[in-house]
Amino acid sequence: MKPDAHLPSAPEISMPDEGVYLLFGIYRWAGTTVAEFQNHLKQVHGPIARRFPGLLWYESFLNTEAADGWPGTSAPVPDAFAVMKFESEKAKNEIVNSSAWQEAQADSPGFIAHYDVFAVDRITWVPDEEPRKPFDSGQEGTPR
Repeated sequence: MKPDAHLPSAPEISMPDEGVYLLFGIYRWAGTTVAEFQNHLKQVHGPIARRFPGLLWYESFLNTEAADGWPGTSAPVPDAFAVMKFESEKAKNEIVNSSAWQEAQADSPGFIAHYDVFAVDRITWVPDEEPRKPFDSGQEGTPR
């Protein structure tokens, strides 16, 4: 089988998605190790954020090249990225009024120094062959 046999053929070479998305670049709190940051994201902060109303899907990407300490020769880079899809522009705009958003903001000190937020368009170049399963953080109420 050719390596790209599972890909859509032209003209369906890409699959735009008209959804409403936010991309977050997340920077860890100074003095927090990479391991502490990643563990907190997986065990505490992620499960809070997944409760945002109007959220259709949510994925986090951990920076596998993150290093403890301040970079000596360049600006800091995000320790993680999160991408969220919302059911509507209205739902996206209203998350800041939700109790889950307030809880996430209260959880940030000591964990997140700051984050950048971008409204983005999604274009799928190579689709997943199978649906992904939600991460099991071990928290009560988390799908397994």
